[in-house]
Amino acid sequence: MRELRTQYEQENLMLKQADWNSMIKTATWTKELIKEVIPSRISTDDWATMEEVHEELEVFYDRIETIYGSPIPVIATDTKSLAQPPKPIDLIPKSFLEEYQESIKKLVSILTRPSDLRVNYFHVRVAWTKCILESLVYLYKYKLIPSDMTETFANYLKDPVVLKWLAQESHRIFGYATRYWNNFHHDLNEIEFLQNHPLLSPMADIFGDFVYRMTFPMKDIVDTTASSTGSSTPIQVSRQMDFMEKMEKILAKEFLPNHHSNDNDPEESILQGLSEVKDGLLKMKDFLISPVLEPEIDSEVQFHVVRFSFLILDFAQRKYGPKFIEHLGLNDPHDPNTISFKRNFELMRLIGQVDLWRTMFLDYGWFVWMEFDYGRPIPQDAWSNKGSFFYYKLKEAANNYKQFLLIQFDQDPGWKDFLHTNRFFRFFKESWDSEIQNLPWLYVIFKRIIAKKIPGDYSDLPISMFIEK
Repeated sequence: MRELRTQYEQENLMLKQADWNSMIKTATWTKELIKEVIPSRISTDDWATMEEVHEELEVFYDRIETIYGSPIPVIATDTKSLAQPPKPIDLIPKSFLEEYQESIKKLVSILTRPSDLRVNYFHVRVAWTKCILESLVYLYKYKLIPSDMTETFANYLKDPVVLKWLAQESHRIFGYATRYWNNFHHDLNEIEFLQNHPLLSPMADIFGDFVYRMTFPMKDIVDTTASSTGSSTPIQVSRQMDFMEKMEKILAKEFLPNHHSNDNDPEESILQGLSEVKDGLLKMKDFLISPVLEPEIDSEVQFHVVRFSFLILDFAQRKYGPKFIEHLGLNDPHDPNTISFKRNFELMRLIGQVDLWRTMFLDYGWFVWMEFDYGRPIPQDAWSNKGSFFYYKLKEAANNYKQFLLIQFDQDPGWKDFLHTNRFFRFFKESWDSEIQNLPWLYVIFKRIIAKKIPGDYSDLPISMFIEK
């Protein structure tokens, strides 16, 4: 039993050390980006914020180590000395503890501070936002928040206003023509994308399955696509946005303190929330069974309309579980509508996985590429640590998609005819069949990126694939 406890402690320490190293690496990167800025090219207020961030990062982590000890193991001859022990809190000068608390408050205040950074320097805001969020998540995860601040801080991370701001901020990270913008990051509604993207991992720790991260990409993508193609906005989009607005209010109530107290039956509260969005979910369910849009609606708009219908239904299914199935009339496994819904739903999920990991693979390649072009070395483990993992997940997703089609076509040849005759599904299947054929070429592109020797040399890389609309 003692050995198991020691092993558990060692594993926890290794995780804490990895998180610490990641946090320090992000802070170093952020300070490097700030040093690259030419003050005369930004506003006085923005430069003052950057200086404040730089100064806080210089001292903040030293304060953590002084109060709580370092997570880096010391050389020891036995398993008891796993890390440098902290000083007893009562031996830490009160003034030092107060400075630590003020540092936390200051970093939090910087997060939502407005800035006027243009495209050339917006990536610096992206960096300090990630750095601060990663630091705050670390403090919360390892209980390094002073006791008199813990409840306030926990409520802050659950505040719908803050969460909505973070969702909007995560969407702005990839603003057009900013340093890390490219054609491959529309998956801000996918938790795996948030977890694995080098700029977004702290967002994943805060959001989980939260609905706000879906709202801004949905509205922006559909509006932008519709305006660029001259298409009108389909009625389905209005229904989707109506659902999101209602769900925001429901979740805001759920985050209220004592919402699930003894006076409030959690089951009743969940059912009440589901009843408020049931009509919209039923319409989206019917739409996914047989997507029909006006003939003049552009094919790219169709893609996003059906995709977001799936994402909303997926969110609702995870949130409401068996109640979702019951309220949408999907209890009977032999009912043709139930069969069609589950089949189309699974197809959308599998295509979404291919899209996700293709996006992740290429977006990470672009991030490494841009970092190299701006003077940072390509990580030696860019392939072994991340690239190979993303490519493996991409191939796995593609194989799952192909296997699913083979099995379903064998079981029901009529569904194959449906995919060929339905305007949306025909377009979607043909597009992704073609994309999957190109996976070996994507592998070649990534390998060329991490083999680059000369910054700014694009001679053997299809840069237009990344940045041309």
